[in-house]
Amino acid sequence: MSAFKKTTIALLSVAVIAGSVTASFAEKRGGDRGGERGAMRFEQMDANSDGKLDLAEFNAPLIEKFDELDTDKNGIVTKAEIEALKTEKKGEKRRAMGIIKRFDLDGNEEVTRQEVENRQQKVFALMDKNDDGFATMEEMPKHGKNKGHHKGKKDRGDRG
Repeated sequence: MSAFKKTTIALLSVAVIAGSVTASFAEKRGGDRGGERGAMRFEQMDANSDGKLDLAEFNAPLIEKFDELDTDKNGIVTKAEIEALKTEKKGEKRRAMGIIKRFDLDGNEEVTRQEVENRQQKVFALMDKNDDGFATMEEMPKHGKNKGHHKGKKDRGDRG
């Protein structure tokens, strides 16, 4: 057998092995549906452990955070409430400000609980691809190349 054929066979073997290892690794980490972290978050939100999320389960973590940030309990989280937040956790205020940035559609630097619930309902409806009132792990968005939260500096817009 020629050196060229041996090299070609060796390279093809390496490619096949690498492909199978990658597929196995992706399967263990939740495939391309949010990976291991996405699967963990899904399991945490699935309060009754039935393998699917209803709207209340989907909303629970964000509403719990909203209620925590709404220090005066008036159903509105303001930028001032977040700025007054006393926390030791790194990035906590930045993540809390993300709620205002994401849900404050009128630019008044405050978000009502109703605004959050309305937006969450729309997101949930998009995730519930078969319109059965539940979102399953299989219905979760796929995270392929250049999708999700792991973008490069060029893709971050004004943040980077």
